[in-house]
Amino acid sequence: MPAANRPFRIRHAVVAIGLLGLTATLGLPVDRAAAARVTGGGFTSDASAAPTTVGRGSPVTISIPVTASTNRTALVDVEVYDSAGRKAYQTYWDSQSFTAGVPRTYRATWTVPANQATGSYRVDVGIFTPGWGQLFHWNRAATTITVGTASPTTTTTRPPSTTAAPTTTTTVKPTTTTTVKPTTTTVKPTTTTTVAPTTSAPPSGRFTTLPPTSPLPSDAECAARVRPAAEVRAINVVQNHTRGVAGRSNDRLYARVTGNFVGTTDEIIQWASCKWGFDEDVVRAQSAVESYWDQRAGGDLTSDPSHCPPFHGIGVDGHPGQCPDSWGLQQVRFTTFRWAFPTNSTISPITSTAYNLDIALAARRLCYEGSETWLNQFERGRDYAAGDLWGCVGMWFSGRWYTQPSVDYINVVKSYLTQRIWESDNFKQYH
Repeated sequence: MPAANRPFRIRHAVVAIGLLGLTATLGLPVDRAAAARVTGGGFTSDASAAPTTVGRGSPVTISIPVTASTNRTALVDVEVYDSAGRKAYQTYWDSQSFTAGVPRTYRATWTVPANQATGSYRVDVGIFTPGWGQLFHWNRAATTITVGTASPTTTTTRPPSTTAAPTTTTTVKPTTTTTVKPTTTTVKPTTTTTVAPTTSAPPSGRFTTLPPTSPLPSDAECAARVRPAAEVRAINVVQNHTRGVAGRSNDRLYARVTGNFVGTTDEIIQWASCKWGFDEDVVRAQSAVESYWDQRAGGDLTSDPSHCPPFHGIGVDGHPGQCPDSWGLQQVRFTTFRWAFPTNSTISPITSTAYNLDIALAARRLCYEGSETWLNQFERGRDYAAGDLWGCVGMWFSGRWYTQPSVDYINVVKSYLTQRIWESDNFKQYH
C-alpha cells in the first residue's frame, strides 16, 4: 500500500486543545487565572486587550509584545478562543525579523461579530518558524477578553508588566485579517527526557506493552480487567457510551476493531491498551498530546470537500470554508480510515471514543509487529524494525521513521508521560 494511504496523519497540526498541555518542553504554562509574561523557546511574549470588555459588534485591539533572545526570523500568531475551546478569531504575521533583545509589538483588531456568544475569551500567542514550521513558543491565555451584549461606557486595560522593558520598540500592524491556521505545525520541545515504556506482563492489573507476536486478549477479557476510574471529561459522556461497529475492515489486524466497550474516558483508554497490548500510560500521554482527552477535538483542517467525513462537511463544525480531517482522542484521520466513516451510519471514530482508540491502537500494533516495511523506502532517521514502540508513536504523527518531526513529537509525548499530565489539576479542570 502506498505511503499516502497508511494509518498515520502526516504532519498533523497539533490542535488548539492539544496545545493546552505543552508545558515543560516548550516552557509553556498550561493555564493561568490571570495573564502573565511567558518566556520559552527563545522568545518572550505578552498580550493586552483594549478594551478588556467589549460589546458585540464592537472592535477590540490586542497588543502582543514579542522579544527574541537571538537574531532570528519567525511567524507570530494570535488566536482567540471561547471557554469551550472554539476558535473565534485568528491572525498572524509571517517572516518577521527579530533583533536579539529588541521587542516588536504586534497589534490586531478583532471586530466582535454581532452574534458572538457572550462570556470570557482567552488570547493565545504562538511563534513558529516561517511558513508554519516548527513551534518555538506558545503563550496560552496571554490575556483575556470579556464579550458582553454591549460595550460598557468605561473600560480598563491590563496594567503593564512590572518588568522593565527595553528602550526600543517596533510596532507592527498585521497584513492579514481573520484566517485559519494551516494544518502543518510541528512541535519542537527544547528538552529531551527518555522514558522507556515497559515490556513485561501487567503487574497488579496494569496494562503494559506486550512484545511482538504476543497473543492479544479479547474485547471481553479486557473489559473484565479494566479498573474503575473516575470521569475527568464529562464532555465525552455521549461518545464514551457509544459502542463502535465490528466487521468494517478485513485488512489484517483491523478486522479486530469493534469499539465494543463503554465507560469513563480513562476506562476506555485502559480497555484499548489491554486489547492491543500497549502501555496504558503511553496511551494516556499521547491522547493528551493529541486531544487533551477531548473526543470532540478536530484537527488537520482542510478546504477539500473530499477530505471531510460524512455528516461533517465544509463549515459544519464551526470552521468557515474548512472541515477537520482528524478526529477524537487519538485524532483518527478520515482520509486514511475511510472504511471507519461510512455514509450510512453515524457510528464513527467521531461519535465513539472506544472505536477511535480501537482503530488508532490497531494501527500502532501493525507498526509494532513490523508490518510497515515500506518505511525503509523513504527518508528516515534509522531503519524501521519491529518492536520499537516509540518509533511507532512518532510515525503516527509524521508518517516517517525517526525523522526530526517524529523525534520532536516523541519527546513531547515523553514529556507528558514524565509529568503524568493527566493527573494534574489543570488537566482535570479542562472543559
